[in-house]
Amino acid sequence: MDKKILVAALKEQGSYYDISTNTLYISPAFKKKSAMYGTAECELLDKVSAQNKALTIVEYKTSRKSRITYCMMEAFICNMPSAKENYEEYKRIKAMSHAYRSPFKFVSDWFEKKYPYYDKLLETDQDGNVKWNALENYRTAQREAEASKASSVAEDNAKPEVDVPMAIAENVVELYAHKEQAAS
Repeated sequence: MDKKILVAALKEQGSYYDISTNTLYISPAFKKKSAMYGTAECELLDKVSAQNKALTIVEYKTSRKSRITYCMMEAFICNMPSAKENYEEYKRIKAMSHAYRSPFKFVSDWFEKKYPYYDKLLETDQDGNVKWNALENYRTAQREAEASKASSVAEDNAKPEVDVPMAIAENVVELYAHKEQAAS
């Protein structure tokens, strides 16, 4: 069964008959109309089920993948290894997306291509090798963040204790110069 043909037939006619599985797929709208006596949909179901007693009738609902939001993308990127670089890339893609007709679709397509397993905790290949482990990636990101924080603390400790902005330092120098002039 070709899914594209099935979906097109359901949109056009409200039903699709698959000969190979002896299944009649109906849309939710078709099902609702067929519940009312005297409608064309009701008569079609009566006629088809009378002719074929082994027929299976299935209501076909399209599965819509819930789209991810900008906020969800940002949170995910910030909790993955190399978060800083990847977040910078995300910001560039998001800024560049405004040149396209559908900016959100552009960004979400990029995100889904870069992180194809973002909605799964663990993904393995046919041999059982781990291709994606969200928990391990999160732990790696935490270690990177802690290392970055430790290096920034070390840099802060290497600076002089008093870190006075230049404008304040100049005012202090002027104040001492005034005091010396007044004292002499």
